[in-house]
Amino acid sequence: MKARRRPDQMPDKRRGSSSFLSVEEDMVIDSGWFATDYDYSGKAEAVFEDPRAEFYGPASVRPDENGQPIVEITVERSSPPAETDFELLEIKFGSRPVPGGGRCVSFGGGSQNRASVTVRSEGGVFHGEPDWCYSFAERTPGQPLILRIRPTKSEYTVAPSEREKFLVLPLWNFVSEFPAHSQILERHPLRLLERDSSSAQCIPFQLDGTLAFIQQLPAVEKSGPGMTLGSCKAQLTAVAVAPFSDSAMIDPWGWYLNVFLTLLDFATGTKVGTPWIELRDGGGKLVRRLHFAVGRPESLVDGYGAIRNALHWGNGEFLTDALSSAEAREPFFLIAVRHCFRAGLPGLSLDDQFAHLVRALECLCARYGCSKKDLTSKLDPKLKNSVGMVLKGAGTEIRKLAPTVADPDHRQVSRIAERAESAGQIDRSFGLAVESLAEHFQLLDSAVLGPYYSTYPGPEGRDWVKMLSYYRGEVFHEGFINLDGPRTPGEVFGFILHLHDLLVRILLKIIGYHGMYQPRLIRATAAETTDWFRPGIPVDGLLRVPTLGLRRPSAPASKYGFEEQENRKPA
Repeated sequence: MKARRRPDQMPDKRRGSSSFLSVEEDMVIDSGWFATDYDYSGKAEAVFEDPRAEFYGPASVRPDENGQPIVEITVERSSPPAETDFELLEIKFGSRPVPGGGRCVSFGGGSQNRASVTVRSEGGVFHGEPDWCYSFAERTPGQPLILRIRPTKSEYTVAPSEREKFLVLPLWNFVSEFPAHSQILERHPLRLLERDSSSAQCIPFQLDGTLAFIQQLPAVEKSGPGMTLGSCKAQLTAVAVAPFSDSAMIDPWGWYLNVFLTLLDFATGTKVGTPWIELRDGGGKLVRRLHFAVGRPESLVDGYGAIRNALHWGNGEFLTDALSSAEAREPFFLIAVRHCFRAGLPGLSLDDQFAHLVRALECLCARYGCSKKDLTSKLDPKLKNSVGMVLKGAGTEIRKLAPTVADPDHRQVSRIAERAESAGQIDRSFGLAVESLAEHFQLLDSAVLGPYYSTYPGPEGRDWVKMLSYYRGEVFHEGFINLDGPRTPGEVFGFILHLHDLLVRILLKIIGYHGMYQPRLIRATAAETTDWFRPGIPVDGLLRVPTLGLRRPSAPASKYGFEEQENRKPA
């Protein structure tokens, strides 16, 4: 392990460097493996595809404000020579001959040429794939031409022959309470240590039975939320290290990057991303650095996070269970988790929160067969078969009528025939589908809420199941939840908080998670399992949010809710 780099040795934007990270003075990073900046200066070759052109000269490769590389080439020579602005336009857009002699450049129409770039530095080789994102600087008399390229996808290779053992993701906006200092990383080559400390704060988890971890950057606790990415408001706060065993793990559309970062969004309540990806050998040395961002830098937000406290992380069971779950790699799960995350973002209206929850739950209902009901499921097998034969025969007879009529009657008759054959299957209402989904995962929400809605029914005497369908109809058919009705905003918000919590518990059940989480329905810090919502809890205090107004007396204060303050005068 190399000696640590002191802050005065590190590139710092305040000192005039182009580093995209502002590093605090009291931070010490073990620079034997991790650096918050890069510079791949060396000899460059840029190649344009059609028409073919090549540019050569010294180049610098430094990060922009989002951590993505900018290649700046001081052109010493080119082939063919490009000495005029028109010749540069010909390379960029192509040209064609015109009658009477001369050539013409056509703009637009997707005709722009693409350029790839290779820079050979002392430490390795940087290569940017063909891209349209480049520009020629305005010519200055007596000065060389400057070509700037911003490749969307690029790679820096140090030692291509070395075995890649570890995958490293620098994380922006991963804001969480880390467990206490641990010795678990004492012998790991990719640990980050604070000054005068042999232990480290980290969230350990297992990936394919091997240790992986997220470690907080050493300066985060001391200097605030993290390190700012230049002019952006995103914060680089942690690094994630995992064993590298599958090339699909570095596919930007593959399972690992999408699942892992989506799980971190869900856990923390803020959008987590990575500006680049590193692959390192068994000793921690860099083999390759892949320059493509997953996610985009966004401002830190304080949304709802289900696993964001130290008591929730424990030994990393949440990530271990989720990354080993086959269902977590399926599209339906990521869709539901993303809607769950968005429903908890600050600033959303009640309508928007509810809409995200409905879309997530309908996705899950379809996946687990809860959207339809088989009316023949409880019939005697012989009777069920007889009913099926009759329905099929009816459909066949109706379908025979279709050829005898013209459109649009032909299509209508065919549709009636299909309906007749499937008459034993009916679409469930949204409320019944969600109730069935909860029962599928052995959650008792319908039974717990039954007595509450018997005492305090919804509009027109509706119970919880009917209220689900009622509010869904308002949002998706009317465009909003009518708060001028009999229920107050506080009660509607409590209804939504419970539905959000139900969704979270279902998602945690899907991945087989049995640890603690923060229920959104509980407005104080809490650590509960997915089975906490059961008969006997004070439902009245949970479903009504005092700050938004209530119609009825409040329930006694408890760990599940707060005492109503509406009628208390200020001191």
